[in-house]
Order: sequence, then C-alpha cells, then structure tokens
Amino acid sequence: IATYTAEQKGSSLPCSINDCAYAEGVLYGGDDMGRIMALDLRQKQQQQQQQQLGYHLHLDKTTVLKSGISGISADDRYVYAAFDDGTLVCADCRKPGEAVSASRKSDSPVTRIVPTATNGEHIVSSSDGSCSIWMASAEGHGISGELLGPDCEPVSDVALHDLRGQGVGGLLVVTTARDGAVRSYQL
Repeated sequence: IATYTAEQKGSSLPCSINDCAYAEGVLYGGDDMGRIMALDLRQKQQQQQQQQLGYHLHLDKTTVLKSGISGISADDRYVYAAFDDGTLVCADCRKPGEAVSASRKSDSPVTRIVPTATNGEHIVSSSDGSCSIWMASAEGHGISGELLGPDCEPVSDVALHDLRGQGVGGLLVVTTARDGAVRSYQL
C-alpha cells in the first residue's frame, strides 16, 4: 500500500512500524521515534502516499514524546499509543499530533495495549510484569485496576474474550509471560 519513511539528513529512509491499528477506514501505526502514522485507506492508492503523515505526539505546547511507540489502538474518535518509557497517550483522530490525555503507567516499556469492548478502556501489559486496566478519553484518564500474577516476569501478550454471549457476563483476560505461565482473569 505504502512505505512509511522519515526525512533524515536530507534522505527519505524507511521507518520501522512497531504496531498498527485500523479504525473507520484509517490505518494508524507507531514507530521507534514516537510518531503516529495515519494512512487513509479510503483514498485511491495514488492519494494514499500523499496523505501519509507522521505526527510526533505533543503533551503540551513544549513537550514532545520521542520515546518509541510499542503499541497502538484506535476507535472512531481516538488513537491510543503506548510508549517504551511507560507513557500512555490518548489523541484525537482528527488531530493525532495533539494528546487529549496522558498518563504514566511505570518506567517499564509497555508490551501490549488491547482495547476492551468499552470505549477508551484497554488492558495494558508491561515488561515489569504488570497488567493494568487503563481508561482514557477527553473526559479523563488513568489506571482503574491491576491484574496480579506475573510477579516481575515481562507480560508478552494479552488476549480478550467477551463472556456475555455465554451467559456468564464479563470479560476473560488471558496473559502470557516469559515464565511460561498462562494466566486468566475474569473481569
């Protein structure tokens, strides 16, 4: 579809995209330099390359996040980015360079960010072994709960399963970690 590039020393070089998310016809990607790429797939292919944009996320008028993006998620209103320095950011899809809200989970890199069925709510795992419930929107943000278990083993992946259709209710969260254990939590 396109090659994501960055201008470096006068040359256009390919950039690594660490994670991507799709919402409302737009593909979002996050790179090692803390930028969000937005590619509108509804455009014709010739226009896509012209519309491809890389944004640095600004927390305010002076603070630019330049840590690598390790995870990204999107819905019809917001783009959610998780950074290598533990920062979690919510940005408006119409202005992906401006943070609507930001929080710091820990100093450890975020390994996964997985959206739940609730708008703005995500399960976020880190290399310090923590797994948290993060809520973010223009109205507010923050960690609303912690899932215990990995005990400092980096959480490598997170999967979700909605249990409401099975008459049980809630959400099943399954995590894997470097210690080889598969853990499950019912929310």
